[in-house]
Amino acid sequence: MRMAAVLITPGTGTAPPPGIDPGAFQSVLSEDTYDVVADLEQCAPAVAAWAERHDEADRLATAATDLTWPGTPVLRLTGGAPLSRTLAALHDYGADQAAVIAADAPDLPRLLIGKLFRALGSADVAVCPRPPRRWRRPGRPRHPHPRPGLGRRRRPRYP
Repeated sequence: MRMAAVLITPGTGTAPPPGIDPGAFQSVLSEDTYDVVADLEQCAPAVAAWAERHDEADRLATAATDLTWPGTPVLRLTGGAPLSRTLAALHDYGADQAAVIAADAPDLPRLLIGKLFRALGSADVAVCPRPPRRWRRPGRPRHPHPRPGLGRRRRPRYP
């Protein structure tokens, strides 16, 4: 079985925009990322709530339960490294292939998750790193013209 888990940690959403409650921001990020994972075909969604302390993990898991569809597994994890604990918990849950997605990636294209599962068909581990910083600058045009004025329409010249 293929599973994709959204990993929520205490550090998720700790840098909200000015005037936004950090708890609400964490909740919105987690919910949007869960929606991306829940829409995947041939893949069971899950949520992993990881924290160092048990009470913090319980708080994150309770908040995650409110965001998910009924029947979605919400894994309470403590101690150890978050990624390895999540992968071990998914394996214990019955996953043959698993992807772990950070909860602060609500705009992650589903295609990238699909590429991870495709790579897992011939490898033991597949990783999708974050894009380079220059791709993520707000306000920068995605495909600037190499020369100014290249896209302007010109009046045709008649002889």
